[in-house]
Amino acid sequence: MFGNNLNQISNREQPNDELYTPMSLSKQFIDNMDIAEEENCLDPFYGTGSFFNNFNDNNENNFCEINLGKDFFNYKINHDWIISNPPFSQLSKILEHTCNLAVKGFGYVLPAYSLTAVRIKNINLKGFYIDKIIHFSNPKEWRIGFQMIFVIFTKNKNSSFINLESNDFIQKRLI
Repeated sequence: MFGNNLNQISNREQPNDELYTPMSLSKQFIDNMDIAEEENCLDPFYGTGSFFNNFNDNNENNFCEINLGKDFFNYKINHDWIISNPPFSQLSKILEHTCNLAVKGFGYVLPAYSLTAVRIKNINLKGFYIDKIIHFSNPKEWRIGFQMIFVIFTKNKNSSFINLESNDFIQKRLI
């Protein structure tokens, strides 16, 4: 039984990257970010608009949505904050482009397992650091078995998140 299900998953032609975040959950994520009233935001993966529609109306916010002809990878305008639930199949490429466009920080819904040492290191090299990780219960409509988290990256190094990967002394001792 399990073998058949696993084969169906591994043989998918296109990954299912569309997990829409409920409006109330998006609002809670945004409320946990330190966004000043005058700062603007970009939702690079609009979907149903749950993040974009929770941004402060006083700002010059924007969105991208490939299904509406606005591809994030072609977007070149910097924003103070980038906030969304990205497609996971292109995560490394998304994180790199995000780091090039975000001025103050960004927040993404991510599978917990995707927060790898290599990705954290690459994000750190671009000048962003983990500021907060928000654990939440997956919405039932997502029907996924792996844990999701909302991760906020900012330009501020947070002393409560320690990355031993960046400590050469410890790495030499482990090798």
